[in-house]
Amino acid sequence: MSERGFYVVDRGFWQHPFFAPEPYTEREAFQWLIGEAAYRSRKRNVAGSLVELQRGQLCASVRFMAQAWGWSKSRVDRFLKRLKTETMIGTENETRRGTHPLIITVCNYEKYQGSMDETGTESETQSGTDDGTLAGQQRDKRENNKQIKQTQTRAKRAPASVGRFNEFWAEYPRRDGPNPRKEALKAYQRAVESGVDEQVMIDGAKRYRADLRRRGQEGTRFIPQAVTWLNQCRWEDDLPTAAPASAPNFATEGAAVDWHKWMNGYMRMPAYSRSWFGPGGEPGREGCEVPCSILREYGIEPVPWIRRSDGKQFGIEDNGGRDELPRQAAG
Repeated sequence: MSERGFYVVDRGFWQHPFFAPEPYTEREAFQWLIGEAAYRSRKRNVAGSLVELQRGQLCASVRFMAQAWGWSKSRVDRFLKRLKTETMIGTENETRRGTHPLIITVCNYEKYQGSMDETGTESETQSGTDDGTLAGQQRDKRENNKQIKQTQTRAKRAPASVGRFNEFWAEYPRRDGPNPRKEALKAYQRAVESGVDEQVMIDGAKRYRADLRRRGQEGTRFIPQAVTWLNQCRWEDDLPTAAPASAPNFATEGAAVDWHKWMNGYMRMPAYSRSWFGPGGEPGREGCEVPCSILREYGIEPVPWIRRSDGKQFGIEDNGGRDELPRQAAG
């Protein structure tokens, strides 16, 4: 802090349309923390739970800050640790930071947010902290309206699309052992309701599956159940990007897959405990990539579906159920 006084920075400065999106500098990142901190004690709805913030505190996840600043999560982690070492901030919920937002306290917040008079110099009163001031009432109203809009936005996100979950289920790697679909669907819906983009989870499952294939571990007992993977936010794992859909692999090239081998193993299981370990989703459900003619040999009716990531349609008659349609027709 210097003795040169203050100047006002509008909160909308960060979204001004004139400036192109670009990564923040460290000064800008720290200024963002100060601007996001509560100017007075208040409660905030975070992922369906009320969090009580004191003056000078904010609640945000590392992932959210990384997106806002244009940084990687590891860089945000390092920056927060340096700020904490220099006693510029304090943090809570350190032990749960992987799945829960951090509560960050900006040290010396009173100095950064001291009031100023018309000349831009610091005054003794604190505008906005006294409930009786007009400025304080106006800020309270803006904060309340903001919380109401956030709550309404979260409500509109639920429920998750079952069709998109089926796409996730088709991409998630098969494992040697039980993998309860119902519990995975619940975890998937909770993630969507908390604001996670469905495509992000699907892409994360693709990267995880591709990584397992590279290491020759797909189909083993070391793969976690899908519900565990979702609850741990494993789509955020820093894994290599999955190969493009056009690259040949045994899940997308019908000629390279011995579908009869997979179907024979599937049909030999008791109907009440069948588990599908082959490519794609379970036969007779969205996500199934087994050709229609082979499904009917085993008495299973194909279910048409479209893989949104590459526009391929399955469950149709032509070319063994593996036609690729134009994206506009697939919509």
